[in-house]
Amino acid sequence: MSNFPELERVIREWVYEAVDVLSQRQPPQVSVETLGWQLDHDGVFRNRARQAHTWNDVGPADLRQLRTWGVVEAVFNEDPVLRAHVGQLVGTARSASTFDPWMAAMSLIPRPDQARNFEDEFAAHYSQLDRFLGSSKLEHMVVWPISGLTANSFPVNLEPGIKLDRMSDSEMENALNVGLIKPRFPRLSVLTRDKVVHTCLHHTYHLPKLIEPWEHEPQDQTAVLTRVEGIINEVSSTFQQLLALLFFDVPHLLGRLDLAHECPTIGHGVGYNVSSLSTQQLSCTLHLDDDAVTRVQEWWQVLRRPGTRHKALALALRRMHYRTQRDRVDDELIDVMIAAEALYLSDVGSNELGFRLALRASAWCKPSHLDMSRREVFDLMKSAYKIRCAIVHGDEPKQADIVAKGDRVPLSRFVEITEKVVRQGLQTAISEATQGHAWPPDWDGIILRPMQNSP
Repeated sequence: MSNFPELERVIREWVYEAVDVLSQRQPPQVSVETLGWQLDHDGVFRNRARQAHTWNDVGPADLRQLRTWGVVEAVFNEDPVLRAHVGQLVGTARSASTFDPWMAAMSLIPRPDQARNFEDEFAAHYSQLDRFLGSSKLEHMVVWPISGLTANSFPVNLEPGIKLDRMSDSEMENALNVGLIKPRFPRLSVLTRDKVVHTCLHHTYHLPKLIEPWEHEPQDQTAVLTRVEGIINEVSSTFQQLLALLFFDVPHLLGRLDLAHECPTIGHGVGYNVSSLSTQQLSCTLHLDDDAVTRVQEWWQVLRRPGTRHKALALALRRMHYRTQRDRVDDELIDVMIAAEALYLSDVGSNELGFRLALRASAWCKPSHLDMSRREVFDLMKSAYKIRCAIVHGDEPKQADIVAKGDRVPLSRFVEITEKVVRQGLQTAISEATQGHAWPPDWDGIILRPMQNSP
């Protein structure tokens, strides 16, 4: 239902009459060139110049003289809600522009090739204008394209306003045109849908609509913008930490695309920030089957609870995420071991840290989840700490120390096994913390409990 039925009626009459006037001109239409990425009718994205049809000499001279335009202006002036918008700065704390009824009405005129479907085209465009004028809040979106993430089905809803989904065609076009998504070969100007990133983390939020006179000092919205940026950054960091908590090889966010909707009939603002990723990071892939989707949704809820704010667990989570951004395997091990120290050694000093870390990791772990005995976990973590110390002091780790489950393994495999132990321990710790259990736990009690039960 329209918020302003009288405006809809009179503005439709003016648009219809305007199309009739424009159609009688000779020639009625002209072509202009537009350059950029766009999805063509055959389902292929192409970066090229295109001929766009527009009306010949679309201007205010005679269209403003139409009787129906005077009626439109009268409706804007008589309705108090509509009148409040005219000539004012309208938008949100993030984005605003001057609202001009003439420009809004001109944007409703269909292109020559759309005129044959006048009613459908008008209804689609007017509904956006009507929604904008009648809303007290305006919609904004943040889209983070993800390289290499697939799932059995989309969307994957994480919480209201936040989901994993396929990018829309318009989002993809925006991302290509600002360079957020790049063809693998720079000169390539043709991309099929299956050759481009089409999965994203999608966050929709709303901000109060502001209507301010130009002659007044704009309201200071710094606090609002700071709060909004904090929420947006928390969403992206939580998602990246979530992937690092659940998986070893994880895809990465290619950057951030901000779609700040102003008056939809006039256009929308586009902001972007591109991540710097290596070729190796861009090649990471992850498929979420149904079980993995359920785990992602469950752990998203866990990580959004206050219990994960403990500084030691937060540090461990950050370092698990940092590990996924490294190009060198020895750097990966450093991050894994920093996470391990935050997890197991947050309450002790530097004495015998490696021994205590290994002892606590072996007591805290779930051997059945790791396919390792507690003794194997103990030996692994003790070796990992020794290798970590060698690396941070600029030394090469000894081959005799790179051992897992009694066998010498490549350092990359050693890091993967160690990361799995720390990841499983961190999952258990976060679950315990969100259930109200204190962190760190009574390590001595955990380690000595089997001995207390012995005869």
